[in-house]
Amino acid sequence: CKKATIIQNYLKIFYDAINVISAVKYPTSNIFFKKFCEIKMKLKKHVQS
Repeated sequence: CKKATIIQNYLKIFYDAINVISAVKYPTSNIFFKKFCEIKMKLKKHVQS
């Protein structure tokens, strides 16, 4: 059950990023890059823990 919660949390990160990027008709690089960095930092933190 703990593993499922961890996976759910990481899927939510991707879900939130997709919603932000797809919310605008023409997503700019600054929107995409910010979300990409958030994903990278959270995945890196998970790997180190």
